[in-house]
Amino acid sequence: MSPPKIECMRCKERKDPRCFCSPWLAIRCWAEANTYLTPPNEHKPSQPVVLCRSCLRILDKKITKKRYNRKPKNKLCNNVRTGIRKSLRTGKPGLWEQRVGYTIAELRRHLESLFKPGMTWQNYGLWHIDHRRPIAMFYFTTIEDPAFRECWALDNLQPLWASDNWAKKKSYESGNW
Repeated sequence: MSPPKIECMRCKERKDPRCFCSPWLAIRCWAEANTYLTPPNEHKPSQPVVLCRSCLRILDKKITKKRYNRKPKNKLCNNVRTGIRKSLRTGKPGLWEQRVGYTIAELRRHLESLFKPGMTWQNYGLWHIDHRRPIAMFYFTTIEDPAFRECWALDNLQPLWASDNWAKKKSYESGNW
């Protein structure tokens, strides 16, 4: 005889109990999700929290993204990074150009001059646009901060193979440039 199926609070699917996460983890995640993802007047009265593992993963990603974007530095960098990526893909200028002080054409020329053997615009994704001096080393909260311009200056950007960029993480050797 199989155990009775339980309904997930988020996806409403009835699943085997082994598909659910531990109750303390579900309670923590559900409480944070309600705090970060719903308006204050929409909180539900307290009830037993039952979340399947896949729903817990989805909620955890949303919560992490919300927390990350609450910091001004992270939000600014994410906006510039996304704008550059879109401009490289479409070839159209974006608002980020006014913020950093150079155009998409200048960025392309700069990166092409630093391409390593095998790097092309067709295989962009196998290589990343890396900050020689990591973003974590700069302290800024607005676009007007000199550190923001210094962080996104052409001199601080280089093409780097994805595997090398992941290995590098936030490390910095001052003699590299």
